[in-house]
This record gives sequence, C-alpha cells and structure tokens, in this order.
Amino acid sequence: NKFFNRFLKKIKFYSRQRYKYILSTSDYVSDIFKGAFENSNIIKTGYPRNDIFFNKDLATEDFKRSLELDKYDRIFLYAPTFRDASLTVSPFSAKIYELDRYLKQTNSCLVIKKHPWEKNLQLTSDLTHVIDISKKDIDVQEILIHTDVLITDYSSVFFDFMSTKKPVIFYTYDYQDYLSKCRGMYYDFKQELQGPFADDEESLIDYIKSYEKWSINPDYIKKYNLVLDKFNSFQDANSSKRLIDFLYPIEK
Repeated sequence: NKFFNRFLKKIKFYSRQRYKYILSTSDYVSDIFKGAFENSNIIKTGYPRNDIFFNKDLATEDFKRSLELDKYDRIFLYAPTFRDASLTVSPFSAKIYELDRYLKQTNSCLVIKKHPWEKNLQLTSDLTHVIDISKKDIDVQEILIHTDVLITDYSSVFFDFMSTKKPVIFYTYDYQDYLSKCRGMYYDFKQELQGPFADDEESLIDYIKSYEKWSINPDYIKKYNLVLDKFNSFQDANSSKRLIDFLYPIEK
C-alpha cells in the first residue's frame, strides 16, 4: 500500500545519508552518485579494486591456472547483472550449441559469472567450452584480469573492465523489458556507450566471432577511449593509495 511504500522510501533515504563517504571514479560519476545516493559526500579516488588491472600481483590466486583456463587461446566472460523482476526472455537458447562448437573450433571458452542474486539463468551441463563458475567463491575482478572479451548487459562491471582497453559486447536482449520492469538508467545507455549492442543471440554470436575486426575499427577505439576517460579519471594502480591518503592525511 501507499503508506508502506513511503515508509520503505524513507528507510532507503536515511540509510544512504548514513554513508560517511562514497568513492567515485570521475567527476561525471560523482554527479550521478550525488543524485543516486542522495548524498554529497563523494570522494574521487578511483576504486581500489581496480588497482589489480595495473598490477596483477595483487591477485589472491592465479585463477587462470587453477580453473584450467590457461589451456584456451581466448577467454570470453559473460557477467550480467541481476533482474529484480521475473522476465520471460532468456539470454540463451539452443543456439548456444552453435557458439559452443565455435569456441571448440577456435580453442576458446565462454566463462559464465552470474550476479550473486541471479536465480533464473540456467545452463545445460553438456556444453564443452562454456564454463559456469558462478558457484565458486571468486571475485569477478580476478577473472576480468584474464578476460579477452567481456560480455555484459547493464552491469557496471564494464566500467572496471575498460581499464584493460579490451573489447566489451553489450548483450541487450531484454532492453525494453529491463527498462520498464526492472531498474532505470542514469544515462542514455545506447547513446553514451561505445557498443556494440547485441539485441539477440544471433547478433551476440556474430560479434563474438568477429570481435578481432570490429574492435580495431578506429571509430570504435575513439568512442571507447572517450567513454573510458569519462567514467575513469584514474587509469593507474594508485586508487588504494589515494583512498588511504584521504583517510589518513600526513601532516606536513
């Protein structure tokens, strides 16, 4: 009822106000966060978790070896966000067998890392080169450092991954349903980002097969770098240091 919904909104508002500081990666992101969290205590340091992209020695374990991914020539990672409403469209159909055959032929693999809250995405167990690691206790950052191409949807994971300057495919098979039934966007998704946008499974497979061509297109690279700079002011391994310096300033 209306009273209950107002009550929930108040709880949400006051919980966000209690955040002492919120980390940001750029001025553009800071402006978004001020509205999204209804909190002005934003500090631009970059995310400490992204230091790993510039210093792989920060990894807790060599998951490429322990998961036996080092036997593949290419690693594609599918890391979608969760849906907070039950949608009828599924990301994969029988066409995934076509993709599996292609991955086998090219000695590649598709690693699936579902969002921890995702319950609906299910995969058949007879795929040879599609590997679901969702149940393993692995931080996605430690897989991203070994990923050649990221496939995601509306998840913010791509902002982090773009620090590698490697290709991203946006799999937007349920775009309209997501906008109307799940969560909205803080920016014009398909206008702001560099793409490519795969609106169906067939397009996704085509982009996977042709990524070595479209990812070196000068127009793609130009747009990619513009987006990277807009969302990531700091492209280095010093975000942890900036945060520590902010929390514990050295008196001179």
